[in-house]
Amino acid sequence: MKLMKKRIWTKAPESAPARKKIIIDTDTAGDDASALILAAKSPEVEILGVTVLAGNVELEQATKNALAALEIAGCNES
Repeated sequence: MKLMKKRIWTKAPESAPARKKIIIDTDTAGDDASALILAAKSPEVEILGVTVLAGNVELEQATKNALAALEIAGCNES
């Protein structure tokens, strides 16, 4: 009986690229809320913090919008 050798080539696992660490400063009007959700869902970035200021909307509304956007994105407070 003749034995045959079979070579199995495996690719070395590529290490995941480092996530870019960002702090988002926003007035959280509609466009900023969308961008905040996209950033929170991105595997390429890590949000270290979010600061909110008045701009297109009042500060209280901007804060509510930012919190709602982060909740939609599935973020928690930790």
